[in-house]
Amino acid sequence: VENPYHIYAAPGTYDVCLYIETSGGCTSSFCDNIVVGYQNLYHNMGGMIFAGIYPVDFAVVKLYSIYDSNYFLVATCTVDTLGYYYFNQIPEGQYIVKVENSMNSSTYHEYAPVYYGSNDLYWQNAFTYYLNADNMNATVNLFPFTSATGQCFIQGNIFEYQGSSNTPADDVEILLLNANYELIDFSYSDSSGFFSFSNLPNGMYYLYPEVTGITTYPIEVLLSDSICGPSYNFIIYSGYIVQSVIENAGDEFLAAGEIYPNPVSEGIINLNLSLKAEDDVNIGLYNSLGQLMMSESRRFSAGVNEYKTNIDDLAPGIYSLVIKTSDGLAISRKFIRSN
Repeated sequence: VENPYHIYAAPGTYDVCLYIETSGGCTSSFCDNIVVGYQNLYHNMGGMIFAGIYPVDFAVVKLYSIYDSNYFLVATCTVDTLGYYYFNQIPEGQYIVKVENSMNSSTYHEYAPVYYGSNDLYWQNAFTYYLNADNMNATVNLFPFTSATGQCFIQGNIFEYQGSSNTPADDVEILLLNANYELIDFSYSDSSGFFSFSNLPNGMYYLYPEVTGITTYPIEVLLSDSICGPSYNFIIYSGYIVQSVIENAGDEFLAAGEIYPNPVSEGIINLNLSLKAEDDVNIGLYNSLGQLMMSESRRFSAGVNEYKTNIDDLAPGIYSLVIKTSDGLAISRKFIRSN
């Protein structure tokens, strides 16, 4: 057929092949992916943000794209006087949206940052939205909380790992959770990486930096009459956040090897620890949400010690062992529990 053609019933993307055969038996083919009709690959997204039953007065909205399991901040906007936010001409794709109550908001000390769709505090639980059409009804309800009242405080600094040196990490959201992982308060680090929480009663708490796309291993904090103003530091590595210590500092803790086997499907994992002096060491096992799955204390001797633990009761996923000496020095090692 000379100059063949085909009429498609609807716009879309199609795989098309042209096959040619001569009278002499020679053949050839050519295939390509074609777009038929107009397709709008850019869309608008927006909605209302509420603090309780009322529209929020001031808030910042962040749009993150997801590619190859990585999260990228691609757009930021603020709400208008009616509590409405709007993103214009966003490329089609997968996104999550985070809303942060601004410091100049009248509800700043009553409502915490939250992710669209899940109304959750943590990026791991955020609703992943595939934007393939305009969505102007993406309503968000900020997370309500009630602050505690007491005489103690917790403070610290957060740094970003930069190879041989660390730099202060500013504007990092820090969550303060109680023993039941319920939100008590939140704060942001300043330009020097400093953060603080005040007016706290005695009890058990967790410090939890919440950085989109990065797994956090929280610090457990105990406030008492004798410990009423402790200070803790975090460090942000590529992909995870842990308590900041110098692994070769101190008189006891020296080093830890790597967990083996890794990945592991069943049975026992092993980790070699080296200490300068005999010490009581706490070992915590955390999942990828930073939740404590297991904790135990063991007394290790000076020199190299082999730690073993059974992982058969763990669901498949990414886990970390956090080893902490009696001085509070800590080190973290990751492993994967496979199917």
